Amino acid sequence: MYQDVKRDNCPCVRKGECERHGNCEACVTHHRERGYPPSCRREEGQVYRNESNINERGYIYGKWMGADDTWTISYGNVYCYLLVGTEKALLIDTAYGEGDLRRFVEEITDKPVIVANTHGHFDHTGGNPWWKEAYMSAEAAKDAKNAFGEEMQKRLESMPYPDYKINIIDENTVFDLGGRTVKVVPIPAHHSGSVAFIDTWTISYGNVYCYLLVGTEKALLIDTAYGEGDLRRFVEEITDKPVIVANTHGHFDHTGGNPWWKEAYMSAEAAKDAKNAFGEEMQKRLESMPYPDYKINIIDENTVFDLGGRTVKVVSIPAHHPGSVAFIDSASRYLFTGDELEAGQVLMFLTEKDQMEAFNANMKKLLSLADLYDAVCPAHNGTPINKKYVSDFFELSKQILEGTQTEMPNTAGFGFPPKVGDTGPFSGDIRRAQYGAASICYKHLP
Repeated sequence: MYQDVKRDNCPCVRKGECERHGNCEACVTHHRERGYPPSCRREEGQVYRNESNINERGYIYGKWMGADDTWTISYGNVYCYLLVGTEKALLIDTAYGEGDLRRFVEEITDKPVIVANTHGHFDHTGGNPWWKEAYMSAEAAKDAKNAFGEEMQKRLESMPYPDYKINIIDENTVFDLGGRTVKVVPIPAHHSGSVAFIDTWTISYGNVYCYLLVGTEKALLIDTAYGEGDLRRFVEEITDKPVIVANTHGHFDHTGGNPWWKEAYMSAEAAKDAKNAFGEEMQKRLESMPYPDYKINIIDENTVFDLGGRTVKVVSIPAHHPGSVAFIDSASRYLFTGDELEAGQVLMFLTEKDQMEAFNANMKKLLSLADLYDAVCPAHNGTPINKKYVSDFFELSKQILEGTQTEMPNTAGFGFPPKVGDTGPFSGDIRRAQYGAASICYKHLP
C-alpha cells in the first residue's frame, strides 16, 4: 500500500521530516489524528485521481466529502461511497467493476473493507468480485451477478472472486465501523431489493440547499429556498410522512417556499423577516402561493423535533442573521447551519463589533457540542463539509476581534466577485479574511 514516493505538494507540518512523505504509516496516522484524509490528501473536496485506473468510463476518482474519512468514488455518472471508521470501512456499491477498484480503495484506507450494495443492478454490483463477499438484500442477491451483456459477463468471470459470497441484510442490520454506525433502511421501488443507509436528502435550488430528514413517523424540512416550483409536491414524492417545515433564519432565500405549507417553525427574530421577499417579483409569487399567511411557530434552544427513530435538536447561533439557529440530527450526526458557517465565506456586514463577538461565541458553543455531530451541512457552497471548519471559523473570528487577521487582497470569496462601485452588498469598506478553511467577508470594525 505504501509506495516509496514522496509527495512534495503536501501542506502538513511533517513535510520536512519524512523521506516518503504521504505514503508511510506515520504520515497516515498523523493525518488521521487531526481529521485530515490519509496520504496527504488534506484539502476539503480535493479530487484524487488514480492514473492506473483508467477505463472506458474515464478515471476512477475519489473526493473527500468533508465528513471524517467519507469519500465519493465516481465511475463517470455512477457513484460509490466509502465510509471509513476507526476499525472498518464500508464501501457502498461498486459500479461496473472496470479498473482495479480494490487497489484504489486500499490506497485510501488500510481498514478491512465491507462491501454493501444498495440494490442488485449490475452498475452497482459489478465491482463486487474484487472482494470475497458482499452484503445486500435477499431480492438484490437474485440479480447481483447478472451482468449487462456479454462483455461485462466476461469481465466478471475474469475477476478475482466471480463467485463471491453474498450475505443478506435487512432493516435490522447495522454496520459498526468503529466510531460510526450505518443503519440499513429498505426502500424497494426502483429495484425490489433496494435499501438506503439513512433517509437524509439534500434539495438544491442552484446554490441554496434545503434538507429533508425522514423519520419513522414524521419528516423535517430544513429551509425552503426561494419557493420557485412546487416544492411541496417534490417533497411528497420523496416521503408520505407528515412534514414539519423549519427555518435556519429569516432571509427569504431560506423561507420563500414556506407558503407551500400551512405553518413553519423558526426563531422569534427570524419571524420578523421571514415574509419579506427579495423584491416585487418574489413578493407577488409569495402572495400567489397556497398559504401566504402561513402560521409561524416559535422555536428556541429548548426545542427538539422527534421524527420517530431520530431527534433533531435546535441550537441558537445568531450572527449573520439575528434569528439564526442550527439543527443537530441524532441519526445522520449532521450539523445544519444555514448561513452561519459554510465552505465559501460567511457574510457579516454590520459595523458593530457585537456581531463578530456573537459569531465567535457561537463557534465556541458549536465546538462544545462537537461530540454530537460528525460533519456540517451549510446552506450554500458545498455540502457536507468537515467539522474542522468550526474551529477554523472560531480562530478566524477571534483574530478579527483582536486585529491580527490575515486580510485578502480582494473580496472575491467563493462564488462572489470583488467589490465593484459604491452600491450593493460588497460596496463600502468590505474586507475579507481567511484562516485555514474559513473565510469571512465583513465591514471594518471601528
